[in-house]
Amino acid sequence: MSVQQEPDRRLAAAQAADPTRTRTQAAERDLAPVGKTIERLLTACQEETVSLDQLPERMPLLRQREQALRHGLNAPVF
Repeated sequence: MSVQQEPDRRLAAAQAADPTRTRTQAAERDLAPVGKTIERLLTACQEETVSLDQLPERMPLLRQREQALRHGLNAPVF
């Protein structure tokens, strides 16, 4: 290993261990299925597979989950 390779290796390891980046990636990964579920629910309502009466029952929990994940993306790390 050359003298220059060691600092490069350490920098890459530090970037990979970044807790903010790790948390952001996890929140984004968790957010994707929530968004897809909301889309599927709205599509089911449009196709009349799910009644409009069921929408108020299901949507608030999905929106709460989505909002919590988005808040986690924007929250500072201490």
